[in-house]
Amino acid sequence: MTQKGIVSTVDNAARKARVAFMDRDENVTSELPVSPHVGVLNVNDLVAVIFFSDSLSDGLVIAKF
Repeated sequence: MTQKGIVSTVDNAARKARVAFMDRDENVTSELPVSPHVGVLNVNDLVAVIFFSDSLSDGLVIAKF
């Protein structure tokens, strides 16, 4: 499943981010890895996240809009 969300926290050095989903009652993921091609993220950036299961902790940030 792929979802659009907003970066709520980011650690660019570690390449990890937490993402909030407004259409899912503002649920926030645990820290997710950020794909190397995405570049530097900032809080409030709109991103695409791919999930590999129903868990919000099993995903990867794959794009920035």
